[in-house]
Amino acid sequence: MSTERCHSGPEYRRLVHLVVRRATLALCLFWAAAASADRELIVWGQGRDRGLDAALRPFEVEHPGWKVITTSGSTGGMDPQKLMTGIAGGAPPDLVRQDRFSVGEWAVRDAFVPLDDRVLLSVHGEELAQRAHDALAAGDSLVATTTLEALLDHLGRLGETRQTRLVRSLRASVSQQAMSHEKLASAAELVSLLGGIHEQHFFAACWEEACFGTGASRAVYGIPNSTDDRALYYNKDLLERAGLVDAAGRARPPRNWQQLREFAVRLTDRDNNGNMTRLGFAPNFGNAWLYIYGWLNGGRFMSADGRTCTLAEPAIVEALQYMVEVYDALGGIEEVESFQSGFQTEEFDPFLTGKVAMKIDGNWTLSNIADFAPGLRFGVVPAPAPEGHEPITWSGGFSWAIPLGSAQPDMAFELIRFLNTDRIWQLRYQVQGRYAASRGRSFVPAMSPMPHINAVAFVRHVRDNDDLPRRIKEGVLMFDRLMESSRFRPVTPVGQLLWDEHKRAYEKAVHHTYEPREALERGQAAVQSELELIYADKKYPRVNWAWPMAGIILLAAGAIGFVLVRGGRRGLRQLALPESIAGYAFVSPWLVGLLVLTAGPI
Repeated sequence: MSTERCHSGPEYRRLVHLVVRRATLALCLFWAAAASADRELIVWGQGRDRGLDAALRPFEVEHPGWKVITTSGSTGGMDPQKLMTGIAGGAPPDLVRQDRFSVGEWAVRDAFVPLDDRVLLSVHGEELAQRAHDALAAGDSLVATTTLEALLDHLGRLGETRQTRLVRSLRASVSQQAMSHEKLASAAELVSLLGGIHEQHFFAACWEEACFGTGASRAVYGIPNSTDDRALYYNKDLLERAGLVDAAGRARPPRNWQQLREFAVRLTDRDNNGNMTRLGFAPNFGNAWLYIYGWLNGGRFMSADGRTCTLAEPAIVEALQYMVEVYDALGGIEEVESFQSGFQTEEFDPFLTGKVAMKIDGNWTLSNIADFAPGLRFGVVPAPAPEGHEPITWSGGFSWAIPLGSAQPDMAFELIRFLNTDRIWQLRYQVQGRYAASRGRSFVPAMSPMPHINAVAFVRHVRDNDDLPRRIKEGVLMFDRLMESSRFRPVTPVGQLLWDEHKRAYEKAVHHTYEPREALERGQAAVQSELELIYADKKYPRVNWAWPMAGIILLAAGAIGFVLVRGGRRGLRQLALPESIAGYAFVSPWLVGLLVLTAGPI
């Protein structure tokens, strides 16, 4: 009786009402917090970069309600398995930082979104902003009004931003007789804020490496965000000591492959026991690879349409043969690798300490020299080519790409566009320069994929920097010029496999496991086999679902028959028990998956 009164009395009803009110209040607070929370823009593959971190803050200010979350993979870069799992599972990041040479592998799977239309839209937005500025400056209120209205429509997909606020402010001021200097400055600022992405502003090698397809199906799948290239560094003191000088007695770098091989041997020193104490030059020490020698000799590695691997063409066979001959002239790859096994990095880099006289390496080496050996007498020139061929370089780098299924593709591309504006590039360089200075280091800006950005960075951070030797400044300009003749790794669905096979062929050849031709032919066969598998026009028959359904019915009938034989009616009653039904419910996903997704298709 007392229990019933407690459950039905006024105290009980008040308790229930209190719980309901508090639960409702908690839900309202939760919904309010969720509504006011910043939406997240997820970026994968981006490691720690203080310049980029600083650039993301103004992006969030200019795009209120958004927060950019960056993360790198376990190795500091993009984890391809994680990315493909995210795309297949319908939960990819909004933006990824992707190595450009692998863009084709993702594009052929339709895993990246083509960006051509968005690139055109970004240029259209910049053109509208410039047209509005010019109309306002000329006092043409009609053109200014219509252009600003069009600009508002153009920006509408992004929601409220600093740009939309500026456009509204300018539109409200159009009716004034004369535009103030402040309003004209706002119009100029709007042009800067809406800078578009122009293909012609990028190095051709960088842009082409981010594209995939042929003819009408060719599209851009990534927007370059970095680049690098390679050249020959040489120690002037060591060359002069070996008598490798010009008529004026100054160090003379090798001009062709024959001289490069001769210099490699003459600059290599050994002690009284014949042990190597200095390496003159090794073909693959630094960052050269077979790629640069193949391109220097006129090789291609892949056909223009990306469907035929030419890894074993004569020009590349000759290039690999040349690398083998240089190593053999030095005493063999084993002796060179034994000497290299003691090499270290940064201030103990063997080129900086004089243990290596020459090497082909990237533009980033200039920064290491500026930090750890600013007094080093060195020179840097394009890598020597065979007689009759022109020197070239090869470049790599990363790009921004939008995965298929990105939840926020418009804002993801807006971030790409924002990061590629001139003002943000210079902000990043400024922050990186200050950070280097705070650590007592010199600052040599990393190369941008856009030459006009590099030109401004050189003037602001390199040309008048008294802490940087003239040799460093000349090297920065030379690497930038070399990009005009740069090659890049073939954009192909098998880019990673081609890289692996080209590396494997080099290793097999220099260790004399195979002759260069055979090593390359084996690699070419492996790559071509994968290409044919990818591009094979195979037609697969539709699954006849009558068979899997018949199998399901037969299995069910067999199970019921087994129960009847073993247990009779009692067995049927047990099948109907709640515990039995719950068990069937728990195993049903596995059974359906087995029959429909595995047994059925087989």
